[in-house]
Amino acid sequence: MIIQESAVPASRWVVGFPENREYSIDVREFLVNDRIELIRYTIQEDLKNFISKVGGNWELFTSRKEKSFDYRADMIAAWVSEYIRYAEREGKDPWKFPDEILFVKEGDCEDRAFLIASLMLGSGISNFNIRLALGKVHTESTAEGKNEYDHMWVMYKDESGRWNVIEPLSLRENTTKKTA
Repeated sequence: MIIQESAVPASRWVVGFPENREYSIDVREFLVNDRIELIRYTIQEDLKNFISKVGGNWELFTSRKEKSFDYRADMIAAWVSEYIRYAEREGKDPWKFPDEILFVKEGDCEDRAFLIASLMLGSGISNFNIRLALGKVHTESTAEGKNEYDHMWVMYKDESGRWNVIEPLSLRENTTKKTA
């Protein structure tokens, strides 16, 4: 089911108020673009260095040539995979803003999805081609039985017009478990 409403129950608490006070927050507050200096710096320095390290093409990344936007999406996803450690959280899970994720260099699926989408926006990919999907994943295995968990991922409409999933969890190298 696709829900168009961008206001959702907040998992963050307001400084100075008890944690159990519930309020709504607009998901769009967690997305930033190139007008945010830290996103601009991350793209110009960190991503540029990463692209050079992996033998990529910075000129293609910054150009408007055919396939350059798909290349940006791929490089951003790869950079987040390598430099932002996945940290699973249990219990109440306050989402992090992109600047917080860049500072602590770790996050769960929501945090990494917000960062990927923000970097994509900051790199010049149109907001018409980026969506955040928030939902539940249902799994079943003989060892663990049926499970359901909250999840967030990025949807990217590539240059051929097809929507693709950028899965923040399939990108992870190292996983740590943290409790809230």
